[in-house]
Amino acid sequence: MFRKEMMSIQEERVKEYLERYRIYKQMLDADNYAKDYSDADVPLCDGIILQAKMNEIERFVRSLPVCREQTLLFNHYIRGHSVDFCGEMMYVSRRTAYRIAKKAISLASEYYAE
Repeated sequence: MFRKEMMSIQEERVKEYLERYRIYKQMLDADNYAKDYSDADVPLCDGIILQAKMNEIERFVRSLPVCREQTLLFNHYIRGHSVDFCGEMMYVSRRTAYRIAKKAISLASEYYAE
């Protein structure tokens, strides 16, 4: 039978931290859309703060050792590609891509400090 392994609390925190990049990007895109297509007054400081938070996450990923795991994290969380597509870009099978993704979160959790 298959054994489902649980993520550690630290790994869960890292995954949530990395997933915030996409949320911040969506918020920033929504603000830009509102500026372009409505009369909504979007505070400039909100965009600056969101961009700074995104830059922090990107710097964290780039600070990791250069390896397959870092490549997958960057392409998945920063560029927004699916794990399947990341695997295709890395010339590995879908299954291997998910294994790399799991190892990547584990690797990132070793370097993550709140």
